[in-house]
Amino acid sequence: MAERSTSSEDYAEQAKELQKKLPLVLEWAKDRLDPNANGTRRAFIVEFAGMPKSGKSSTIETVRHFFSHGPKSVADEGWADKDLKPQMKDGYRVDTPAEGVSLRTPNYLRSDPFAYNTWAGAYALQELLQASHDLYSHIVILDRGPWDASCWLQYWKENPPKKKSDLAKGCQQIEKFLRLDTWMTLADLHVVFVIEPEQAAEREKRKRLIQHGGASSNPNLMKAMWTIYHAQFQELQKTKMRDCPHVGQKSALLVDTTNTPQKKVELQVIGAIFSVLDAKIVNRWAENGLTPEKASWLFGVYSEKMLARERKNLLDYVKKTFVDDFNKLSPGGRRAALGELRENYLLLRPESHRAQSQIMIEELKSLLTTAATQ
Repeated sequence: MAERSTSSEDYAEQAKELQKKLPLVLEWAKDRLDPNANGTRRAFIVEFAGMPKSGKSSTIETVRHFFSHGPKSVADEGWADKDLKPQMKDGYRVDTPAEGVSLRTPNYLRSDPFAYNTWAGAYALQELLQASHDLYSHIVILDRGPWDASCWLQYWKENPPKKKSDLAKGCQQIEKFLRLDTWMTLADLHVVFVIEPEQAAEREKRKRLIQHGGASSNPNLMKAMWTIYHAQFQELQKTKMRDCPHVGQKSALLVDTTNTPQKKVELQVIGAIFSVLDAKIVNRWAENGLTPEKASWLFGVYSEKMLARERKNLLDYVKKTFVDDFNKLSPGGRRAALGELRENYLLLRPESHRAQSQIMIEELKSLLTTAATQ
């Protein structure tokens, strides 16, 4: 039997489930002005890269809309403690700087691939540096960051125009500069889109009334970029895993959009953002410990369906006893405890609630005892 295709209603239901995780953005941002934060409470940065006609721009717009409008639907619902519910009724602040290659780089530089891509890379690096110090935006989404520019410089290094045989050395130098670990690890999540060259050309034909003659209609260039993106993605992921082992492979996402419905791609990217947010927040708690306020937030979604007295008993234990015992654990023990909580029944899992607080409290005590051995 053929597999049933995913309907619009199915995608809408998946999006609704993802909306339940929107409070993670507020948790990421709310401590940004903490004097002990050591500069880590800046905007969450997503850096897009990839082949022409792979769907980057459409996905970026959908992601921007999801985060800048989504919180309205959950801001006033389901929060046991009114002081803990998200306050971003107008949506989170999402900055999407203009894409440099097509909208900022001077068109007259196109005749010089080295100058054109170096200019684009410099613009992208400027936007990345600004994002890494952005204390206003909650999320910054970069369309073609410096890593992407390095991939195009690699192409021109390997395929210099006949009249510019001396191009290779300059391209190699700038390429290496744009791939410094310092830059590659500034973005919290890299999203790299690839598409088979034949379908990219077909998408280009469907979109234009006249022949465009751009990169997507050049099969040799597109095949070369397919190879470069795949190869360099492996190196990008390794670099980011070394820098952020608690996030691991999730810090870079490779998406082949060739035969993938656009809505599925968009949901995959949004899910990846939440996955990285979750891992980084949990690591922050593991390193710095919990406060009663953070613990209440952690348990707030879970306890929303409990009776008032049961919820009060649970939250009293959490704030008065659980927090102290949790903070006495080693960072490894805290990480193990948080992993167990997230995996089994607490963080963002309100459907798996237990109605009786005492049963829950005994489970938490047992969990802490196990975590103490880590």
